Amino acid sequence: MVGREKYQSLMGHTGGGAVWDLERKRGGLTFLPPFSTEQNTSGLKRNRYNALLENESYIRSVKEKYILVTGCTPVMNVDYNKMLQFHQMHNARMTMRMTIMYTNHPINAQEGIARTWMEVDKEGRVSDIEVTREAKVGGHCAVGAFILEREDLLDILYSYNGQKNLSLRKDVVPKLVDQGGVWAYGVDEMALYLDTLSGYLESSLALLRPDVRRALFHSENGPVITKVSDSAPTHYGPHANVTNSVIADGAVIEGNVSNSIIFRGVHIGKDAIVSNSVVMQDSTVSDGARLNYAVLDKSVYINSDRILSGYVTHPFFCKRDDRI
Repeated sequence: MVGREKYQSLMGHTGGGAVWDLERKRGGLTFLPPFSTEQNTSGLKRNRYNALLENESYIRSVKEKYILVTGCTPVMNVDYNKMLQFHQMHNARMTMRMTIMYTNHPINAQEGIARTWMEVDKEGRVSDIEVTREAKVGGHCAVGAFILEREDLLDILYSYNGQKNLSLRKDVVPKLVDQGGVWAYGVDEMALYLDTLSGYLESSLALLRPDVRRALFHSENGPVITKVSDSAPTHYGPHANVTNSVIADGAVIEGNVSNSIIFRGVHIGKDAIVSNSVVMQDSTVSDGARLNYAVLDKSVYINSDRILSGYVTHPFFCKRDDRI
């Protein structure tokens, strides 16, 4: 598992991988933390290519034949085994080859964010690929996941080693497409994008729709597993009023909540009004405060009678441990 930053939060959430059946003597969950190199003195991964290149020795040491690389922008519930079977079925190794996953139905994919759009021929081969900030209705939108053989990935890293500011999707993959070596695997599963604050809020509030919840959490591809925290059931005060909201256990609701997502351990005070918002773990909205189209990170404290209001395209955001 490779990321750019905030490793303490990432490692705290995943732990040793036991919850996901990834705590094993061999294989399982491995973290590849950032480190400084001659080309990258900050230690942060500039892009996916650099992240892979800086961990080339680890990739070379693993025994698995295939490598699956995924991003963290879209939230989906997909079966990668089906994608692997598709990849193996097209395993005519005339050229270096990879399989890229795409969707025709990206949800909350905001304009202005660079995305990879593909043209696919009748055989399923990628005929053209473009990285653009313009949304393409009905186009084949890559979701940041691809499969290729470990040896092919190493060949890519060796071929371009030493080149600075190289982009995998802008520089490397288009050349593979020109060689006829890239296949496209389409999925019908819902893809919720979280790469902007407004996209995060829209995607979170989309969970209030029963069809979205079923698509993600009751999919035939399997359940979504997370850490278990044995909290007490949520307590609703005598004057609490809750409509169309998803509320985790361990919360205390004494005020009004509508069209919102409330995390574990949150306290909504008396006469407080929370609407169209996401309030994360252990935050407090004090008596009489009002939130509308707001996103509160963990352990935020909103004092009494404060009014915080944004809009769906420009949410009001409070970073972790803020006090307002």
